[in-house]
Amino acid sequence: AVCAGIGSLLLPFLAAWLALYCCRRIWAALLAAALMLINPLIFSESLRVLSDVLVAALLAGYLASILAAGRRQYWFLLSGVFLAAAFYTKGSQVILFALMPVLAVLICGAAVLKSRWLYAGIAVALLLIMPWWISMWKNYGNPFHSTQNYVSSFFGVERDWDQNFYSVFWGRNLPRLGDRFQDRQTWKESSRRNLELFMRSGLLGTD
Repeated sequence: AVCAGIGSLLLPFLAAWLALYCCRRIWAALLAAALMLINPLIFSESLRVLSDVLVAALLAGYLASILAAGRRQYWFLLSGVFLAAAFYTKGSQVILFALMPVLAVLICGAAVLKSRWLYAGIAVALLLIMPWWISMWKNYGNPFHSTQNYVSSFFGVERDWDQNFYSVFWGRNLPRLGDRFQDRQTWKESSRRNLELFMRSGLLGTD
């Protein structure tokens, strides 16, 4: 609940910062912040024990800081901080490591690959995340230990797929993401359900 509340407070400000660097217009920044403040989905999500709103806020800050680095490259240091914070909020955001140099090249040009600030930003993220990886390695023998692999693999199954999964698999021998394919009926049902959810949200919205 704390994470959701912090995310709901941060999101309007960081969305405004992102819009300001994208459009260079104050009115666009204010509009972005207003849309976040009056969005009923953001409000409803802030009442749940979920990290999605906080991740969205951190991603907005991550993108805004990379855009800011297009003018002053020391902003890459803050990008590294946002990257690490996003990872701690949701481990799947580790993909931001790969995206950072790609976005930097798109925004600053290929010459940025010679910038010490870019690599310093990546190093900041690595240093901030390192304690977590070390802890996972010491406790579970795997720095990338996660129960999310198993839980997410059954997303979309027409039952309470997310109930009682985490508490069972705290040990070392977690099921793998590919284990879902061993049960063809479960894989078929979850794939159909995921397609339904995708089409419904695309055509009718998330509500």
